[in-house]
Amino acid sequence: MTDIEDRLRAAMHAAVDDEKPPGDLTARVMRRHRRRNVLLTGAATLAAVAIAVAAVITLPRIALGPGPASSSHHSTPQPTSPAPTSPAPTPSSTPHKRAPAKLTGLPMPPGTNLRILLNTRNGKTAWYSTATRQTEPVAGLRGGYLYSRAEGGWTAADWLINLKHCGTYPCPGPPVQAYFIADGSLAVTRIGAGFQVQAADRAGAVWLVSYPRSTDNVGTTPADAQLVSTSGRPLSPRYRLPAGYWLVRGVGSYLLLHYLSRSPGYELWDPRTGRVVRRVDNLIAAGPNQIAWSPGCRTCQAQVLNVMTGKSVTIPVPGQLSGIFSDDGKLLALQLPSHSNCHLSIAANPNCSGTSGALDVFDTQTGAVTMIPGTTLRINVPESFLWQDGGHQLLIRAGTQLAYWQPGDTRLRVATIHLPGTLVTDWQY
Repeated sequence: MTDIEDRLRAAMHAAVDDEKPPGDLTARVMRRHRRRNVLLTGAATLAAVAIAVAAVITLPRIALGPGPASSSHHSTPQPTSPAPTSPAPTPSSTPHKRAPAKLTGLPMPPGTNLRILLNTRNGKTAWYSTATRQTEPVAGLRGGYLYSRAEGGWTAADWLINLKHCGTYPCPGPPVQAYFIADGSLAVTRIGAGFQVQAADRAGAVWLVSYPRSTDNVGTTPADAQLVSTSGRPLSPRYRLPAGYWLVRGVGSYLLLHYLSRSPGYELWDPRTGRVVRRVDNLIAAGPNQIAWSPGCRTCQAQVLNVMTGKSVTIPVPGQLSGIFSDDGKLLALQLPSHSNCHLSIAANPNCSGTSGALDVFDTQTGAVTMIPGTTLRINVPESFLWQDGGHQLLIRAGTQLAYWQPGDTRLRVATIHLPGTLVTDWQY
């Protein structure tokens, strides 16, 4: 997420200096050059201004693992689980050997039915079936929305229509209607109008974020967040967030917040007491009850903390990682660091050499790491990945190739499929 945050801050500073951000900023961030930029995509992050939130009010207070906390709260340290004995995987290629341009593995079995949510080329939001090679539109939704994963489905809204600059930071504009698409459903439900919607720690609920006025400066005005059902029914009181924070998602009974003016800077915040209970840097991913982060050095190993139990486990893979949790938080898909000689962005220098990092899967319960062979590619080949319907089947896209992996597999299952649109992950904030 570092690249996205840096680009966002550069745009903010340009506004402070009475300069306009580059005219192609929105277009560049919407192209989402690599899934390793994690859960946010820059312009959408501007529009959604954050990523969001969420506390489950009914869950009891917990003791978090060791880590800095605010002076108003001290969490009880928990013993850290020993590092798994699995050896750290190494990329399947080196900078001295040209990496392949395609995923490698076994052919995808005929009739495999992967259902994938797309923005179609004819302006629809639709489910695509790899078995029938046909799309079925989702009733009531056009294409081009921004999407965010929530347990059990996806939220969708046209956040960018209200993006404006109000001095240093954007202002939210009028509330925008948000929708929920359950996995595989051809119908939507209305969540409600607001500034953004993000995942809660459970299925059937999301966090709806709003500001008092459409002209509020999001850098200085506190937002309100409320837990609601995916059909818009209130499930909690409205909570006033600290000013200048972006909302990431709900993690257990806490909200994961990102401080707008400090990088890196993420906080687990208790909405019931208004206290910070944990601070972390270099966030890799966040799940329903877990956060994964890296201390920020090349040789440091990443950590996964379960906020429900207070236990932490070490990911035996060094370097700056990016990843995404399955909906239940059991599996964490990771992309290893890339190796490149690119001095500019890949979009500006598509012929630069190097390799994208291989994909691994970390089991947060056993500590086992599984490297997925055939996923190390040339750095200029776009690669994205997501958990199919939030479950334990990892879906990988690279160019016109579509592949999947699931626990127990030793090879990818790969097919060449010309999708009639773009994955919603390419439009994810």
